[in-house]
Amino acid sequence: MYGYIYKTTCLINKLIYIGQHKAVNFDARYIGSGRKFKKAVQEFGKENFTCELIDTAESFEELNSKEEYWVEFYQSRNPLIGYNVKKGGEQLGLTGCCKIKRGEETMIVERASVKPYLDDGWALTNTKEIRDAKSSIKCKKYYQKHKEEILARGKKWREEHKERMHELQTAWEHAHPNRSHGNSDNYYKNHKDKAAAYQKEWQKKNPNYKHEYYLAHKAKYIERVRKSRAKKKAENQ
Repeated sequence: MYGYIYKTTCLINKLIYIGQHKAVNFDARYIGSGRKFKKAVQEFGKENFTCELIDTAESFEELNSKEEYWVEFYQSRNPLIGYNVKKGGEQLGLTGCCKIKRGEETMIVERASVKPYLDDGWALTNTKEIRDAKSSIKCKKYYQKHKEEILARGKKWREEHKERMHELQTAWEHAHPNRSHGNSDNYYKNHKDKAAAYQKEWQKKNPNYKHEYYLAHKAKYIERVRKSRAKKKAENQ
């Protein structure tokens, strides 16, 4: 078996989705991948969908043909019946497939077997991959042609942005004189009493904090004292 056709049913609204899957064995855990169908799964939860096998295929062409047949058979493109958007068979979005053209005739084939068709006069259509490649080439050519202008524009923007940030920082410091950089002493003086009151209140709630801190850091404290004494002893000698 090259692949199979499945029908997924929503247990809540009874809408269906027809799809194809390339696999040797039927896998009920795979319930579909359409964009509209995925939104329904997010809305109702995957546990509210059941998947069943309705047909099998022995080749790529047969799989596409049967998917078109079953989508038409169940009328699953009807919003009142199913979640399918396309008629099926056109798997251009799948990695490993591409669309080729010769004259007025078009065909969908696997990328692994497309070379003989290209040698026989077929050509790739303007798929997303080709459009992206053309766009990338245009961007590179444009950058090479206007490189100096782009760099100068970026430098000018950085300088203007730097000046603007400096203006904003200065305005903020004027609006907050006790919180600005360099005025931390003023901030401490204005909030000294409040900080002292908070500290006294915390100490009342934690009367044993000194003893607890000592127990938690006893080993480090003893080691620090031992090193200090050893250092003084060495200096005296």
